[in-house]
Amino acid sequence: MSQEDNEILDLVDNDDQVIGTIVRNDAMSLPPEGSRFIRGVSVVVTDGSGRVWTPIRNTNKSIAPGGYDNSAEGHLSVGETYEQCAVRELREETGIDATIDDLELLYYGKHPGIPYIFKFFLLQTTQQPALSDEHTSGKWLTPQQIMDAINSGKSAKDTVSFAVSLLIEKRKV
Repeated sequence: MSQEDNEILDLVDNDDQVIGTIVRNDAMSLPPEGSRFIRGVSVVVTDGSGRVWTPIRNTNKSIAPGGYDNSAEGHLSVGETYEQCAVRELREETGIDATIDDLELLYYGKHPGIPYIFKFFLLQTTQQPALSDEHTSGKWLTPQQIMDAINSGKSAKDTVSFAVSLLIEKRKV
């Protein structure tokens, strides 16, 4: 079991109130429609022309190996806020230095089909993302290119299509 699998996470209830802690590896067995959840963030990074930084996951990942990932994503550490986690994950996974004030909230709530309460954020930047060791490559794609690829069978984490759909809906407003 990796050090990441042994990470201790806050366990929360339906109202996002901490009710205890759970080992990350054990959290993966929580029922998706239960009453206990873990917390996560996802950040969609866009450039000035609305393209989304889309990293490609390493093939050794257990979920969507070789598939699309969100620009930055992760679990909250014990006691960490969603916003602090988003800034940390951006730095760890893309090398982008951002502040909490740079983030725009796209969604806060349960993620369908997985035992998570998520905050999805948008970050528009002129910074060029770097690759983390979790990804083999990355590219700037339009939201429609991402959705078309997923709809044509491209592997991706479930959170990718959810995040891109949120971005597309935001732009319609």
